[in-house]
Amino acid sequence: MQDLEHQKTRNDDAVYIGIDVSKTRLDIFILPSNERLSVTNDRLGHNKLTALALQLAQTPLIVMEATGRYHRAAFERLSQAGLQICIINPYQTYSFGKAMGQNTKTDTVDAYMLACFAMAMRPSPKPPLPKRLAELKELVVSRRQFTVRRTALSNQIKECCSASVCQMMRAELAMIKRHIAKCDTLMKKLLAGNLPLKARFDIIISVPGVGFVNAVTLLAEMAELGDMDEKQAAALLGVAPHANQSGNHHGKSRIKGGRKAVRNVFYMAALSSVRMQGGFQEFHQRLIAKGKPYKVAITAVMRKMIILINTLLKQNRKYQPKHPLT
Repeated sequence: MQDLEHQKTRNDDAVYIGIDVSKTRLDIFILPSNERLSVTNDRLGHNKLTALALQLAQTPLIVMEATGRYHRAAFERLSQAGLQICIINPYQTYSFGKAMGQNTKTDTVDAYMLACFAMAMRPSPKPPLPKRLAELKELVVSRRQFTVRRTALSNQIKECCSASVCQMMRAELAMIKRHIAKCDTLMKKLLAGNLPLKARFDIIISVPGVGFVNAVTLLAEMAELGDMDEKQAAALLGVAPHANQSGNHHGKSRIKGGRKAVRNVFYMAALSSVRMQGGFQEFHQRLIAKGKPYKVAITAVMRKMIILINTLLKQNRKYQPKHPLT
């Protein structure tokens, strides 16, 4: 009872700031004072917002949505001032707003809902990614986008009838392939010049089935690996089974959530691992022999692999093959 009273008091004294981010403006709402204001989304506006937050009686918990590059400069400026900021998946705040019965959408309302989200959920603040890791992540995302475009162009060329259009498409395809190769070169150069990142990369790629693209994707887009338990690692990738039960109904457990883009890349690593000696081939074959569907078995392999990688990073050691992984 005393803990609950203490929590209530602490929450009553706390300050929460919701920031709705757009290209040119930051809309701000402060709870519990119900103050609202707007600043420009540039260095001058970021400095004004930082000064305002530092002048508050209590250190505020600040929440803003991930909006690509538009939130990054403000996030970095606030973090440099020692403030607590949480970058939230927009789907979380969208679901929160629906649960609150909020159907109106304006910048001010969005900032208010973000402040309410901070007050109700108290998400854990996270610092910005280190500069080199942020650069690596941008290269990884760019490479993935180029790869999607390469696949689309290759398919379009197969259906193209015009010789002139085919020629232009092939020229664009060749350029995209050069960009992909350039991304790979830049990523390797970045890793070679950063010993901590290179050490983590070497640990990840030591696991059977994990290639260069798999390793840099995990390194850049699942930077939390090594600092969580096995259930959290599986859930972050999106390969943890979620129960589907209600009353007498017992449905099949299914995976959901997690980081889809990383999971799609890691799926290829699992496929490679089950086809090679010393990988997860024996474990996969045992699941198939028990009647598990192929993709269910592959998902189980993905879960084992990400748990193994998380453990190796936590222990700061490479995988040492001794016997088939089971």
